[in-house]
Amino acid sequence: MKKFVAFFMILGFLAFSAPQAKAVTLEDLQKQIQSLTEQVNALKSQLKGQVVGALGEVGDTTKIIPEVNPTPKPDPTPTPTPKPDPTPTPTPNPTVTAGVLVYTPNGGESYTVGKTVNVTWKTVGLTTTDLVDIKMFNKVGTAYSNAVTLASKITNDGNETVTIPASTVLGSTYVIQVSVSAKNVSDYSNSTFSIVANVPPITGTCISTTAPSITVLSPNGGETYTDGQQITVKWKSCNIPANHNVDIALVYFASNVGAIQYAITTSQVNDGLEVITLPTILSLRQGTNFGKNFRVFLQSHTSNPWVLDGFDSSDNTFTINPASTTPSLTLLSPNGGETYTEGQQITVTWNSQNIPATANNINLQLNFTFPNGSDGGLNYGNSLNTGSRVFTLPSPNATSLPPTLIDRNTFKIVIGYNLGTQSFVDFSDNTFTINPASTAPSIKVLSPNGGETYTAGQQITVKWETSNIPATATIYLLIDQADTANQIAASTNDGIETFILQFPGNNIYTYGNNFKIMAWYQESSSSLVTDLSDNTFTINPATNSTSKSTLTPSTSKTPTIATPSASSGVVSALILKKGLKSSMEVLKVQVSLNNLGYNLTADGNFGTKTENAVKSFQKSKGIKVDGIITPAVLKLIN
Repeated sequence: MKKFVAFFMILGFLAFSAPQAKAVTLEDLQKQIQSLTEQVNALKSQLKGQVVGALGEVGDTTKIIPEVNPTPKPDPTPTPTPKPDPTPTPTPNPTVTAGVLVYTPNGGESYTVGKTVNVTWKTVGLTTTDLVDIKMFNKVGTAYSNAVTLASKITNDGNETVTIPASTVLGSTYVIQVSVSAKNVSDYSNSTFSIVANVPPITGTCISTTAPSITVLSPNGGETYTDGQQITVKWKSCNIPANHNVDIALVYFASNVGAIQYAITTSQVNDGLEVITLPTILSLRQGTNFGKNFRVFLQSHTSNPWVLDGFDSSDNTFTINPASTTPSLTLLSPNGGETYTEGQQITVTWNSQNIPATANNINLQLNFTFPNGSDGGLNYGNSLNTGSRVFTLPSPNATSLPPTLIDRNTFKIVIGYNLGTQSFVDFSDNTFTINPASTAPSIKVLSPNGGETYTAGQQITVKWETSNIPATATIYLLIDQADTANQIAASTNDGIETFILQFPGNNIYTYGNNFKIMAWYQESSSSLVTDLSDNTFTINPATNSTSKSTLTPSTSKTPTIATPSASSGVVSALILKKGLKSSMEVLKVQVSLNNLGYNLTADGNFGTKTENAVKSFQKSKGIKVDGIITPAVLKLIN
């Protein structure tokens, strides 16, 4: 703008400062005007370029820009419209079954032989009237052996004080089993615990206040042991440092050969006691005093250099008898009082001594009594000596077990082992009952079973299971909406049918969230067996669909999918969420969360407190917080 002002000032100066003449001719005036005009035009041309430059400097949008061929800019990449995530089909919750969970001992504990132990447990799907057995097993790898019954047929109150038998071999491979044999459920400690010696305080009098000495306290004569038994050697040392070494030997005294020494252990810490395992040394048993003339020998010394502090032996001899080599079998369960149903799978467990695990002739038999008092039985053949075997009780159609000819509360299991001319057997201590299985037909809709969401035109699969309905029978499938049902298929009883939601429909249904599947079987003209989905599911319209819909079956069938048995363990795709009740899986998660510091009532019910605990855990791990336990969340909790 300043340059515009300067331009007009120059024009004014030229106009008003021209020389004043008294007489000016027209020609002179015209020449002056022409000259001034040329000067003004030249000045205007010069100033025009400066003005345009000035406008460019302040960003005037009217600035004249030479025309060029601009480089075309690429069109911006459009941001894709995000597609909504498909609504996942909820995973059906597993069937709730009875279960037991051992709380304590659960691994890592140490108990004293002959002392009491408090055993605690939790159950779901059971009552206090379901009697509990408590046993202690020696677990090596995956094998359970040497069962010892600590409590039998006690009230299911979750707590029992038991005593570790004084004869228990010391060791660190013990587990507790809590079982309800009537319901064929049990659980073991997660890890092993230890049984240690009951060692009274070491007492004794030192014979000198300065001289080193060592004195054997036990065994000190008169004791009786067995080959392979664990015993505790105790001694009193005086004026010998604790870091000096102690060697222990077993000495056999025989009149014809003198003393024979067998080293048990060397360089033990001088702490006054050591648990040792007595060896089987047949060569040391000689003469008339077979196995009776044993003593323990101790010596204490430094290690480098080796300098003896002192030595001592038992005051009198003790006895080591040969261990029994006679095979034996002890039936553990079922052991009496249980109630089963025909066709049910049960687990038979037993304990064996001096029978190799590779023995494949452990025979199993089901014995019973006829009303006339005579005995009968079914032989289930031989198996390996694994300590347990699952078998199926005879069904109502078993021709070898006529249901109407048997006293149903007289059953026992017989287990046997044959060794050449000798047989070793054991029976259930008391009888158990096998009730007739129901013969009434039944049908159960498995899916859709509530909570699912479908869209018109989508393919869905209906699944069901039946009992006492032939595989060749016709199963009628209907879709139900507010008690209005329309048949959509007549299927063979193979447990599965696939449909496509077709539209426009026949004005039978209105899209919404109140649909159920109905399955029915007509046993006779007067008997109809039916079932509905437990809860409703949703069918939404597809784009540009009408408000009505119908279902029609697809042209192909999907192969039958095997249903896992109740004993098959945790389902790999299990999802746990609020509302699930009496679930062993929820109970285990509650216990795991409590181990992480959450104060939950472990009852198997997934309520608000459990959901909040899960949310808190998810938040602590920086993962999605929704209170739902997916397999990934379960892995983190465990």
